[in-house]
Amino acid sequence: MKRTMTILVMLLFAMLASGCGSMSTSGNYTLGSGQTLRGDFLTTEGVVTLKEGSRVTGNVILTSGELRVESDAIIGGSVVMFSGEVYLAPGSVVRGNVIRTSGDVHQEEGAVIQGQVSSNIAGFIVGYIVRLIGLYCVLPLVVIGVVIGVAVYLARRRRRQRVVEAPAPSGEPTQKLKQLKAMLDDGLITEEEFEAKKAEILSKM
Repeated sequence: MKRTMTILVMLLFAMLASGCGSMSTSGNYTLGSGQTLRGDFLTTEGVVTLKEGSRVTGNVILTSGELRVESDAIIGGSVVMFSGEVYLAPGSVVRGNVIRTSGDVHQEEGAVIQGQVSSNIAGFIVGYIVRLIGLYCVLPLVVIGVVIGVAVYLARRRRRQRVVEAPAPSGEPTQKLKQLKAMLDDGLITEEEFEAKKAEILSKM
């Protein structure tokens, strides 16, 4: 179990370091009063302090150290602590869960945890990694693929329109019909376009 946890943590850090997540750091970190950190925040060690009125829109993840959340500071996601202490001052808010494997949660009167306090850290990591892969790594590739597909479709459509709008093939009606049939077989025109041009040629005979 411990080895599995170590692998999950290493995978999580590798993904964040490669740009699939938000902000990661090592050592002490302070988010100033009234400042906002958008996305998730991850640190390997040290003391993380969220000053009065500051805000983290995502999760706060620490492998070891301390998390100090001052009055009116808000964490929009969950707090995940592998080893260390969490201090929540009066008026501070954690909108998600507080999850830790060891250490204590010091919740002063007036501090709010809208989720649960638990130790199910493995479940959080698995779900978090899946979300990172889908949202930050796979989704951009899907969007790029869709854009390329739309561009190819529009290019083929413009090519087909140019073929349809081009003058009818020269020569006798029989030759014209043969050329139209060849265009149909090559996929340059649709069955409906073929029938329309065919009727036009036959009407002039």
